[in-house]
Amino acid sequence: MLVLAACSAEGGDQDASAKQACRKFQSLAQDSSDGVVTPDEMTDRARAIYETAQVSENVAVSGASQRFAAAMAQGDDGVAAIEDLAAACDKVDL
Repeated sequence: MLVLAACSAEGGDQDASAKQACRKFQSLAQDSSDGVVTPDEMTDRARAIYETAQVSENVAVSGASQRFAAAMAQGDDGVAAIEDLAAACDKVDL
């Protein structure tokens, strides 16, 4: 079971797309922790996070979301990508 680290909302670089992507990531983290996310749903939701974040001016969130979506699409456990996205989202004021 993959358990995602949640975004913590501690000030920093932000825009609407970054906020929305991090909220989606936070929701996915909670659902994953609760064990209610299938592998296919994980991939779909990771792609949706990336699609939201790709228009963000926050390059940390957009880049990390791209790596996260790619890892999930490849069936990777995505630990490094998850940590990167969690760290980027930590800097977004949700």
